[in-house]
Amino acid sequence: MTTLIKIVLSELSSLQLDSVLNKFQLTAPDSYDEDGKRELLRSSKVFTRGIGNYDNDNTVAVFNNKGTFVDFESVDGNVKGIFAISKSGKVMYPCSVCCKEVTDKSDTSGRGIECSGCGWYFHTGCTDKPISLDLFKALTNSPSYIKVLCPPCNSVYGSALSKLKRVESKVDAMAVKVNNVESKVKQVANKSSYSGYSAAVLNGISKHSPIPQKVMEGLKSISKAKQETDDVERLKRTRVVIRPEDTNIRTSREIRKAFNQHYQGMVIKHCRLTASGSITLEFANENTAKTVQSNWKTSHFGGNKGMKIPGDYNTVGMVKHVYDDHKEDDMKKDIMQNYPGLVTKCEFQQKRSDKSFNGMIKLEFSSREAMMKVITDKIKFCHQRYIVEEYKRKSRVIKCNKCQGWGHIHRYCTKSAKCGKCAENHESNSCSITSGFKCAHCNEDHQAGSFDCAVYKEKLAKFSHDSL
Repeated sequence: MTTLIKIVLSELSSLQLDSVLNKFQLTAPDSYDEDGKRELLRSSKVFTRGIGNYDNDNTVAVFNNKGTFVDFESVDGNVKGIFAISKSGKVMYPCSVCCKEVTDKSDTSGRGIECSGCGWYFHTGCTDKPISLDLFKALTNSPSYIKVLCPPCNSVYGSALSKLKRVESKVDAMAVKVNNVESKVKQVANKSSYSGYSAAVLNGISKHSPIPQKVMEGLKSISKAKQETDDVERLKRTRVVIRPEDTNIRTSREIRKAFNQHYQGMVIKHCRLTASGSITLEFANENTAKTVQSNWKTSHFGGNKGMKIPGDYNTVGMVKHVYDDHKEDDMKKDIMQNYPGLVTKCEFQQKRSDKSFNGMIKLEFSSREAMMKVITDKIKFCHQRYIVEEYKRKSRVIKCNKCQGWGHIHRYCTKSAKCGKCAENHESNSCSITSGFKCAHCNEDHQAGSFDCAVYKEKLAKFSHDSL
């Protein structure tokens, strides 16, 4: 007789959590502790749909006498297992749409196929257009480059067929442009004043002639100047971030369509959907972004929590590829003398291995306008000019913007909201306080997302130590 062992989710050890994550086909980073693994588990679609309404103390994990995870139950007895019981056929994985059994049998009840995006299996009948048995066999035996997406992945990545058609149309349009350019070159080559020189260039006869060499050098200088201009224009663009209520807006085309309904004539250079569910819009210049922000209405995009310009507070730049044989003190002195009132702090980055200079200098500017001026004009010190890029801190510690917990993001959060400003039970976007902050982690006078938080520093230090 098989003996079952039931343990509350909040009391599972790290090894037991690994067994549970293995059942869900999830892999936790080595830096994750028990709390992080539990949050990763709760972000799983199967767990959320099956028992996501219960907290860790009311969720029971069931193990057999060999210590292998079997299923989940609820303490009140309303949920007795979230995985289907296989009576026949090999269980491959719960369907990513309906969470029921997917077997390797070729029938309508258990037939499933692996998604090329997330790697989960899904029923061929759980799609908008069910896949027939003949098509299922053809897809199963097809080469690896034939991709099949489940409904959740298809809603994010879009239809593979439509993407392929767009790529083909772009290739055809480029081929037409190439043919037009080639015909124009041939027309110029047929003219009497250019026929000899053009024919020689096209046929490679005058490869060592000084005239083609000068032409090539001129083309290279023009191309380099255009690239530098494009880089400056790209750095001048300003991003704004909004969090929409309309969850149906998922693709770049839908974002642009919804935006153009309210702001006709405003050109978006780039737009994308972030992992937290927010939308990032990138405009050509700062004035356009601030114009949109000042006239923004919370009724747009189905109702939203407003928008912000994340780059307004950033006044830190990074100088890269500094490999001259100058002393750090000399370079710092030259920078501070050449840019008085613009550069307020100069910090030389070090390698982890031997603490030596790694060729990058972090600069703090007096204002964002000062930083953009130096980025545009480039920085000069020790008789050399260098490119300055805007420094964007990349935090490798995952924090939820809804519950302020660790190890997951807002999109997959199933916990109740907790404010990152005042630590009360509501979302941060609805909080209007501008002072008197209270951290939800350490109760100090700062926001939960602050880099000065002792708990955040501890998490970051642990991650950095484990990743060495």
